[in-house]
Amino acid sequence: MEETLKKIVNLGIGAVKTIEESAREALTRLEAEANALIAKGESTDNETVRKIREFIADATARINEVAGNSSQSINQIAEQAQKLIHDTVAQAKTGISNLSGTKEDPPQG
Repeated sequence: MEETLKKIVNLGIGAVKTIEESAREALTRLEAEANALIAKGESTDNETVRKIREFIADATARINEVAGNSSQSINQIAEQAQKLIHDTVAQAKTGISNLSGTKEDPPQG
């Protein structure tokens, strides 16, 4: 029984090791093939390819511009919302003070 368990454990270890090695080899091959395709694409130069590259560069620039503008807009909205909340809280405190008959100095800000 003990010998059978050892064989099963060793079988599992061997299987894992084999899968790991196979995966590493496949990844290495895939990386080499991808690099070969990239090199082939880089060496290709005709009017269509130039137009595609220009289109991608323009699209990337526009996307970055829109993302930057969106980020600025979100920051502006957040600042306005924060100010609105601050003002609303200040007004509520003033209203509560007036109702209770106590006088609080309005918040500075």
